Amino acid sequence: MYLLKAVEIFFTTSKSALDTIVAEGRRLANSGRMELDIHQAIEQLDEIVDKADQVG
Repeated sequence: MYLLKAVEIFFTTSKSALDTIVAEGRRLANSGRMELDIHQAIEQLDEIVDKADQVG
C-alpha cells in the first residue's frame, strides 16, 4: 500500500513536467527525420518498462 501511495504522489507532483515531456516528444516525432529515431526510442522505453514490470 505504501508503494502505491508513493507512486500516486510521484505522478501528482510530476504531472506538469510529464505533460511537457510528452508534448515535446510529440513535437519532435512530428518534425520529419526525427520521427524514426523517436519511434525507436519509444520502443526501447517500452521494453524497459516491460522488464521493470517483470521485476516488480
